[in-house]
Amino acid sequence: MRLAAAATVVLVAAGCGGGAPSPSGIEGKTLFVQQCGACHSLADAGTKGSFGADLERSRPRRAAILKAIAEGKGTMPAAIVGGRDADLVAAYVARAVRR
Repeated sequence: MRLAAAATVVLVAAGCGGGAPSPSGIEGKTLFVQQCGACHSLADAGTKGSFGADLERSRPRRAAILKAIAEGKGTMPAAIVGGRDADLVAAYVARAVRR
């Protein structure tokens, strides 16, 4: 019994339980809300922006998100976030729109 409980703790801590988001997922969500949420709608983030793309409808993939962040798209300026922050936001949005 103790071995099974310990294995469960290890799996959940490793992110294998499908439950709580990983720390990087939380960081990506926080960055999205702060930097993107005023313009973009995304139910998982609780944002209702009406100026940018509705990400629920467009369901962009991670590569497309990274490209839009780096280059800008439409009225969205380039490089709103960069480096690791861009990776975190792109990973978060790509996961959130596929749930």
